[in-house]
Amino acid sequence: MGGCLGRNGAIVALVLGVPTILAAPALASTVPASAALASTDDGGVSYCLSAPHREEVVAVAAVLGSVDEGDTPGTVRRVPGGVDLSLEAWRAVDGVAFDRACAAVAPAATAAPGTAATSGTDSGAGASSDWWRSASGWFALTGVVIGAVLSSLFTSGREARARRRTQAAALRAAVREFHLAVSVYVEVRRERRVEQQFSAERDIHSSRSALLTQLAQAAVERRNTEYAQRLSGELDSRPDSGGQSTSRPLGVPLTAEWAPDEAAAKATKVEKALNHLVDDVMTLALAVEQPFRHRLKRT
Repeated sequence: MGGCLGRNGAIVALVLGVPTILAAPALASTVPASAALASTDDGGVSYCLSAPHREEVVAVAAVLGSVDEGDTPGTVRRVPGGVDLSLEAWRAVDGVAFDRACAAVAPAATAAPGTAATSGTDSGAGASSDWWRSASGWFALTGVVIGAVLSSLFTSGREARARRRTQAAALRAAVREFHLAVSVYVEVRRERRVEQQFSAERDIHSSRSALLTQLAQAAVERRNTEYAQRLSGELDSRPDSGGQSTSRPLGVPLTAEWAPDEAAAKATKVEKALNHLVDDVMTLALAVEQPFRHRLKRT
């Protein structure tokens, strides 16, 4: 399942983060209204009554419907046609309405104790120390963890597929080399080209050893063990203690002396066995490369 989660894992993390985003309004809606309308602290009052922000407070109050804007900038009217009141006077007679408007203008300064944003490292420390208390924090953490796990699985799966392809390619290459070496050797023996016999035998020994190595590696997988060991037996079988060949045609006695009157029959037998071996090794290579799509038949 990098490359690859990497991208796939990131997508999962994003999807799992959606409930967090969707849950945020619901969590916010559970905050008591009294907290939002809490009395403004001294810092908030100073902020709202400062010259640059007085008209902002008036405008917000008018939008909230608490008062009307007065004729003089920075003043309010509690009733239509009434007298203009300064913000200080309005706060004195209707502190709740003033606090609500002021809280909208300076939310950071008017936040309730315990929830106000603080400056410096204390703010960061408080936020980071309480993440585990939040359901949204656990949602986000779960998404990150699952995303990382899936990314690791996809990466390991991709690497395993690459290893299987490499092993199957090596198996196919080894059996082709052995096929070529045996084919050349059969022609040399059939045509009695004695001067080429030694080099042909050397090629057979070398290619047989390489093929046996690849079969041994394939046999490591339990599902391939029996099949690969059977093929190895056809290549590595030896004569019995009496010197008689009990091996199959492609075993070690292949390069023993051929009787002149049996050369043609033996060549035909070797070629037939060789073709069967190539087909069987190709079947094994396919099972190594695609283990879930191709299963070997028990022998």
